[in-house]
Amino acid sequence: LDGKLAYALKGPAYDYLKQFDAIVLNDYRLPTDDPYTQDLRTYVENGGGLVLLYDMAWEFAPLFPEIAKRAEPHDEVEEGRYVGCNNLMVTKDFEGFQGIDVNGELPLSSPKHVILEPGPEGQVLMENCFSDAVCIVGQVGKGRVVFFGGNYQRGEFEGDLKGLEHDTFMALIDWVAQ
Repeated sequence: LDGKLAYALKGPAYDYLKQFDAIVLNDYRLPTDDPYTQDLRTYVENGGGLVLLYDMAWEFAPLFPEIAKRAEPHDEVEEGRYVGCNNLMVTKDFEGFQGIDVNGELPLSSPKHVILEPGPEGQVLMENCFSDAVCIVGQVGKGRVVFFGGNYQRGEFEGDLKGLEHDTFMALIDWVAQ
C-alpha cells in the first residue's frame, strides 16, 4: 500500500481501532448489529477513516445509512448482487483525485462489483457503465467513510493495482485518513 502500514484486524474494539488513521475492510463477516461492528461506527464518528470495499460496502450499508444504501442491480447481473462492467466513470470533482478528470473512465482490474444508492449525506464519486453508483463518500461525525463496490479479493484479479486505478484507490484511503 505505498508505504502505508497494513495490519490484520484483531477484533475491532474501539480502543484498538482508534490508533489507526484509516481502516480498509474488504472481507469482514459480522452482522451490523454486532458490538464489534458498532465499534466501527464509533471509530468513524470520533474521527476515524473507513473504506469499505466490494461485499463490505454492500453488507455494511445499513451501518451508515446516511451515506449509502444497498442497491439491487438490474443490468449485467452476476450471482444475484454483482454487476459486470469493465469501466467506471468519475462523476464528481473530488479533492483527493488530482489528475483524474470528471467524466474520465477508470478501467477496473476486475469488472465484477456491487452497486449502491446514496443516502442523504452521501456524495457519488463514481458510477458504472449503467449509471449505477459504485463509489459513495461522506462525513459521519468527525470521521469519513468511503463505500467502494470494486472487487479486490484475492483470486479475482491478477497482480497489483496499477495506473489510474491504483492512484484512485490510494486517494480514497488518503482522504479518509485526513
